[in-house]
Amino acid sequence: MSSIASYPRVLLLSGPLSDALSARGNDIPAWLPLGWIWTESGGVVGEADYSVASLGGELGLFQLSQDERVKTGFTDTGLMTGKSDDAISYQIRAGLALIDLYGGQVAAAGVDSSQDPLYWMLIKFAHGIGSGAMKQLVQGWIADQGIGTWDDFDAWAFENPYSSQAHTSKWLDQAASIRTNGLALAAAAGLASVIPGGDAGGGAVGVAGVALVLGLAGYLLLGGRT
Repeated sequence: MSSIASYPRVLLLSGPLSDALSARGNDIPAWLPLGWIWTESGGVVGEADYSVASLGGELGLFQLSQDERVKTGFTDTGLMTGKSDDAISYQIRAGLALIDLYGGQVAAAGVDSSQDPLYWMLIKFAHGIGSGAMKQLVQGWIADQGIGTWDDFDAWAFENPYSSQAHTSKWLDQAASIRTNGLALAAAAGLASVIPGGDAGGGAVGVAGVALVLGLAGYLLLGGRT
């Protein structure tokens, strides 16, 4: 689902997402849920993917598996696959709860939200590669080098991969892509202020402008298909 042509559709969700973030004190940087939605569902409300039987269906804007829906308490399949305003709100809140779930696992591995953006990127990395693999890599890195930046972790994990270099790289690259695209989407949506410490910066706003234009062009070229 991670096509630049999905940008306009994801941006349409920035209003309810901003409301949901504000309701919980803006404790999650806007780029993370925006990037997550972009890569998982492309902003298609009520998206349902049953292609992997063991996951019990991946549902909603954040594509929660059956196990994730149970763990976060967002088990209403009708709302997870619905398209109403209530369904959109439910799917967004489910996604933020999913970020909390993996955030707890990253914190347990030894990295907390004061390490920004490392902590937030590790949340999506854990979601992709699995919490056990994330924990093994993070704790190995900390034991070897101490806590540094995301780039430090990326380089170390590439040289000390879990399972294989290709497998580890896939999820490292996804986390980096989510941040890049999430920052662009957050700036384009006017949500840069939600990013702690002015994280978006002028560069991200410039990227956002270009990406938004390209996204709109792609959307029009595709005939506005969803």
